[in-house]
Amino acid sequence: NWLLYYQYNFTDKLSTWVCFSGEDVSSGTVAGVHIPGPSYWSLSLSPAYAITANLSVKFQYTYTKYSSYTAKTNNLVGTAVLFKF
Repeated sequence: NWLLYYQYNFTDKLSTWVCFSGEDVSSGTVAGVHIPGPSYWSLSLSPAYAITANLSVKFQYTYTKYSSYTAKTNNLVGTAVLFKF
């Protein structure tokens, strides 16, 4: 299980972070049958823009690639509006 993380501020208003991680999930036994655990690696990118000192927007994209799992890949896209008060 591992994680690499990097954050960079381009300006006072524009920033981003990048995360690269992975995991080997433990295998198990169900009804006497050995089931290998899945493993995956994931890459995320999340730029953010501060509209004001108290209001910012963030976008995130994550790509995940699996092995020994029913899904082979996964894409996640999300946005958030953050308000500080």
